[in-house]
Amino acid sequence: MNVAHPRKSFPLRQDPPPPARGACGAFLAAWFLLCRMKPVFRSGAHSLIFLGCGVAASGAAGPPPSVNPFNEALALVFADEFDGTRLDPAVWESHAYDKGLSRDTARGPDNLEVRDGELRLHVRKEARPAGQHRSKWTAGFVSTRATIENNVLIEVRFKPGQATGVNNAFWMSCIAGKRDGVGDRYEIDIVETRQDARASGAVGRAHIAWHDWKTQAYAKNTKGGSDHVAQGILVEHPFDRYQTWALWYGEHEMIYFLDGREVWRGQTHARYHDQYRTGVGKFAQWFPNREREAYGKFGQDDWSYFGGYTGDRMNIVLSNLPWPESWTPLTDAAHGTYMAVDYVRVYRPARLLTATPTHALLTGEPAKIGPGRETRVALSAAVPLATRGEFPSYFSFRATLAAGSELAATFGAGDAKVFGVGGSGAAGLRAGFAREVSTATAFPAHRRSEPWLVAERELIWIGRYTPPLTAGGRATVSLGVFEPDQLPERLKACIAQFPEGVLQFEVGIQSLNLEVQLAISRRQDGAKTQANMQWLTQKTHAHVHADLIFGLPGESWDSFATGFDTLWSWGPHEIQLGVLKRLRGTPLAIKARPHMVFHSAPPYAVLQTDAVDTAEVQAFTRLARYWDLVANSGRFGRGLQLLLQAPSAFAAFSGFARYLWLQRGATSGLTPEILVDSLFDFLVQERGLAAAVVRDALLADYQASGARAMPMCLKGFLHRPDVALGKIGAVHAKRQQRHVIEHLS
Repeated sequence: MNVAHPRKSFPLRQDPPPPARGACGAFLAAWFLLCRMKPVFRSGAHSLIFLGCGVAASGAAGPPPSVNPFNEALALVFADEFDGTRLDPAVWESHAYDKGLSRDTARGPDNLEVRDGELRLHVRKEARPAGQHRSKWTAGFVSTRATIENNVLIEVRFKPGQATGVNNAFWMSCIAGKRDGVGDRYEIDIVETRQDARASGAVGRAHIAWHDWKTQAYAKNTKGGSDHVAQGILVEHPFDRYQTWALWYGEHEMIYFLDGREVWRGQTHARYHDQYRTGVGKFAQWFPNREREAYGKFGQDDWSYFGGYTGDRMNIVLSNLPWPESWTPLTDAAHGTYMAVDYVRVYRPARLLTATPTHALLTGEPAKIGPGRETRVALSAAVPLATRGEFPSYFSFRATLAAGSELAATFGAGDAKVFGVGGSGAAGLRAGFAREVSTATAFPAHRRSEPWLVAERELIWIGRYTPPLTAGGRATVSLGVFEPDQLPERLKACIAQFPEGVLQFEVGIQSLNLEVQLAISRRQDGAKTQANMQWLTQKTHAHVHADLIFGLPGESWDSFATGFDTLWSWGPHEIQLGVLKRLRGTPLAIKARPHMVFHSAPPYAVLQTDAVDTAEVQAFTRLARYWDLVANSGRFGRGLQLLLQAPSAFAAFSGFARYLWLQRGATSGLTPEILVDSLFDFLVQERGLAAAVVRDALLADYQASGARAMPMCLKGFLHRPDVALGKIGAVHAKRQQRHVIEHLS
């Protein structure tokens, strides 16, 4: 939900956003803090507040994009080159034919084909049942299961089907993640193109536009008829070749490109910023007497509080559809043609993918703020100011409100307020600039039956501030709250619907030692974390990845071992073991801690602490590497079970790590065959397990992994089919294959 402000507005979201490293378990702050501001906190009763920050995301190297809008370093975050033989069902979802007809056409999976390194969407003239009707034509429609966030460059290279009367489309739609019962939302047509039969040669007439379909039921155009809000242009282009269409999908603007050349751009409206973009289309300009009608139906100036462009996530869609007009007639020549898609790629600015936290505002013990008091927190001058509006800054804090209390946090430059957030049990959340909006009145947030804030319950508040795109432009701020270690029932219902191989939760545990948690200003409910993790592993298809950090203050080798054994008993599919690193601005870096020694060069890993010495840190570093190769690789499901069958899983694996280091003296260059033989020798010679039992387990693991060499311990046994599971299909991510194997066994 958004509220308008002259040159400034903000979305106040209906639902609290999930934590960046998973919706359950311990909260790991993952937010930029880049604003040079002075927060002021005020409470009507005692509150506990601290602010912290960090980020967590990842990108991959890959082919460069066709265009770089801001000359920024861009990371490839999604790509499908269609090099296989079928679509990955974990990534793509096809329309079903029985969903009904669109222009006498049924669209479904039989019209989709992956062949010769491209996705083909076939058009056929055929009658097919579609609900209560029969089609005259069939075509293709496929969309990503995952939604796309803002601040990305999306591009597709494709060649249209070589016939008139057929629309070839690369677009975005709100298929998933709708926040209420409205059926149609926004539509972004990156390109919809049909061949122009009037032109000499193969000329495409491409439609580029943005649509808001929600107003169709009541908004009127200048002729008095029902209409929706849209903006767009037409672009002529060669129709008989592959071309790359791209969209910069920003917060304040969208920029459209064809083969690296900008063809259209639009920025948000200065006041009605979700009346998105300038140009020609249904409305060539905004009519003052229509603005209130279209965007003020629920008593507010701005439609985007209804979910809107900034409130709904969108899916990438590829589709074709027989769609004749006088200038592009549909004939039988369209039968057998297809839209050929070479690839789909999504890039994100690398600066938004950094894994390095920035600054903590309040560290150590939480501040207690009495009734009517203000606590000013001045940020260090070293905190950089986010200068480009496309790139947001994030802030977060924890607060526990007493009954009847109200919290207000004002962010300003000097004594001037820039924006504020706050709330109370009675009024819910509020945020804004000179004018604020509340969840108590805004639609659809006021429909929420559960209270936003509950007295005496600690909540994490997360805000997002995006500065103006240009000087004098508008800024945005959004706010959400959620309870640490909590999985709401509504979120559970959503998670349970995801198929296997699609969803991964990253749960930042760090430590299960309560004293260590206190030392790093971190609190979590162990019982809730355990319950949430076990629910995820037992009741859903999600892959659960948890992490532990070695070298935290006060955490000894034995303490870490106890935490590891506890976490292992909860059943996560993967445990990531890391060594503490000193990060600028974090409590560990700010507060002087005796006996904490870090490396002087990046990534500033810990060398010794008050609880572990240098030799123990080195031993753990080797252990963590071996754990990745054996446990997290997914290659040793059965062998790992044999290895960890001991009173202490951590002690069992650390024994193997010591053995492997003494035998090999290396942490790299260890092939799967070396690991199989080393694990066999350790379990048989050091642990005294029966050779036949160990060999059967390792043989099953080795064959299931798809490896084709010959470990020494398996010579003469690889031909045995009775223990072979076969290779897991490439549709499953490698790190999730172990999860699949365990279900098959």
